[in-house]
Amino acid sequence: MSDKLTLSMRTRLIFKAFGEEKVMLIICALASVFFSILAFFFFREFTLAPGQFSLEKIGTLFGCLGFSAGVCGLLYAIVTLWFETYVKVLTRKFGKNTSGSIMEKFIDEVKYSSDSRFGKRAKIRTETFYCFTYRYRFEGRSFEGSFVDDRREIYDGLEAGSVVPIRVLTVKPKVSQIRSTKLKRDLTAAGAS
Repeated sequence: MSDKLTLSMRTRLIFKAFGEEKVMLIICALASVFFSILAFFFFREFTLAPGQFSLEKIGTLFGCLGFSAGVCGLLYAIVTLWFETYVKVLTRKFGKNTSGSIMEKFIDEVKYSSDSRFGKRAKIRTETFYCFTYRYRFEGRSFEGSFVDDRREIYDGLEAGSVVPIRVLTVKPKVSQIRSTKLKRDLTAAGAS
C-alpha cells in the first residue's frame, strides 16, 4: 500500500466521519475545557488564599472562562487557516483535473478611507475584486464553486458559459479550485488567435 493511498484514505475518513466544521469545533471545545481547567487552577493557586469569600472563587471561575474563550477564539482562527491551507494542498497534490463552465461573473468594489492624521485629508481607496461562480460535473454529480481574481484581463476574457480549468479533491468532490496558471495560459492563447 502506497503513502498516497494511505493519506487519501485517512483524509476520506476524516472528511466523511466528521466534516471539516465539526472537526474544528471539537478541537476548540476540547481546548476550551483544557484551558478553563488550567486557568482555574493557576488563578486559584496564585490569587486566592484559603478561606476567602466564595464570590471571589466564582469571579475567578468566570475569569478563567473568559480567558479560555479568548484562547479558543485564537485557536479557532489558527486551526481554520491551517485547515484551509491543508485542503488546498491536498487538492493540488491529490486532486484530479477537470473543467467547469462559468455561470456568473460580477465585480465587487470595496471603498475605504485611510485615517487622516496631522490635519491631512483622508484618502478614499477602492479595491476591485472580480468574482466568478462556476459549475462542474464530477463522477456523475453536479457541483458549484467560486473564485475571486484581481486581474481585469481575466474578468474580460471570461463570459457566462466559458470553460475554466479546475482541480477537484477526489475524496470530497465539492472542494475544487481554479488552475489559475492554465487559465491565464488558455486566455492568452485565445487572445493571440
